[in-house]
Amino acid sequence: MKACAGLDTDMWFPSGGYDASRNSKPSGKRPPKLNRNNLIAKKICFTCEERVECLAHNIFTTCGIFGGRCSKERIRLRAALTEEGVAVFVATFGGRTGPLPPTSQSYGYTLQVSEEELVGWLYDNEKEVLDGQRQCTETSTRDCA
Repeated sequence: MKACAGLDTDMWFPSGGYDASRNSKPSGKRPPKLNRNNLIAKKICFTCEERVECLAHNIFTTCGIFGGRCSKERIRLRAALTEEGVAVFVATFGGRTGPLPPTSQSYGYTLQVSEEELVGWLYDNEKEVLDGQRQCTETSTRDCA
């Protein structure tokens, strides 16, 4: 059973960020900072047997905490996935697509492996990718939404 089952979903979304009840993204230009409840949610994630699977399933989600990782940590993981050819960044420009940097909001990632292989990649590489880079913790919540 998931550790988050039955808990308030707002715990996993920074204040002023994604509103789970309205399925809406943040309106501000900067991501909101993590609050105390978000830090508790991260700790709950790390007690869950399905944490890495949750992270893999939500690796491309731009808001909230999934698999114990905030959006900035997932961005670093996506960059590593792209560097290793596990995922490809795809931008859409006026109906055509290509592996180019985004110039608009219509962009995304395409996995080059199965979700099971992504889970394996995360088990093998997540800690290494995030080591040496500031992770979102109780003492460093600035800009970690």
